Amino acid sequence: MIYRPPRGLGFAIGLFLTFWAFAVCAVVALRAASIGIEFEGFLVWLGALFFLLLGGIFLYWSLACLNVAYIVDRNGLAIQWGPIRQLVPLDQIQRLVPGTNIKRPRIKGLGWWGHHIGQGTIRGIGHTLFYSTHRSRNELLYVVTPKQSYGICVHDPVLFAREVESRQAMGPTRTVNQAPIRNALAGQAFWLDRTAQALMLVGAAFCAAIYGYIFYEYPSLSETIDLSFPSLGGVVRVGDKSELLQIPNSALAVLAIDIVLALVVHLWQRLLAYILLLGGIFTQGMLLVAAYIALN
Repeated sequence: MIYRPPRGLGFAIGLFLTFWAFAVCAVVALRAASIGIEFEGFLVWLGALFFLLLGGIFLYWSLACLNVAYIVDRNGLAIQWGPIRQLVPLDQIQRLVPGTNIKRPRIKGLGWWGHHIGQGTIRGIGHTLFYSTHRSRNELLYVVTPKQSYGICVHDPVLFAREVESRQAMGPTRTVNQAPIRNALAGQAFWLDRTAQALMLVGAAFCAAIYGYIFYEYPSLSETIDLSFPSLGGVVRVGDKSELLQIPNSALAVLAIDIVLALVVHLWQRLLAYILLLGGIFTQGMLLVAAYIALN
């Protein structure tokens, strides 16, 4: 049996936050375009990128809120949120506690009114994972097991309890492990690999440094400059200063390709993914040197 909690309010607020972040991103991007190529413009572009990423996160959370569901069968309770499904064997459920009997919980994690995903320690319940769309504690129902408790939201807690009890009486048809299951994309080891993530961030920092350096120096340059990089056998040519933008744009292209390749390779060989990311960092460093040579 599938139970779907009220999701309208949580999804509507999430959608509002998504549109707000994307709207701010558009306004900031227009401001950055009007400033032109200078360091202030670089900082404003970073702000636009921040709101773009924030909007993407809000959109992801909103869509995850929309598919929250609790699935009960003879083997267990499955709590669905986005790409994650928490499996709880029915024979491990000790009791169901209405939220009316518990003080308002403090949930650490993401969420807003009508959408709460996170964790907290509840007195009398223990450590609890929340996958709930409750608007008040009266709509909460705690599923208590020896290993872990869960905070969920159902329309009719009494009917839900009866369904759980009736299926517990039937007995399981197979063994269910109490653990989270993630879909193919969310289950990639890359998202739990701190080393790979750190290398990716270092590469992104180098790319940002190249853009920042070029944007800082660009306004003070004459329209035509001597270009000694790349090396042409000692020949220095004269070109438009806009050609300098090829250096940070190349750095961005290298970063994007490197991250995509590392994500794919990480599925089979973690060490090779590290080598790819380190190679990308080295390339970013060379391009930063190229920018310095071109401007000096």
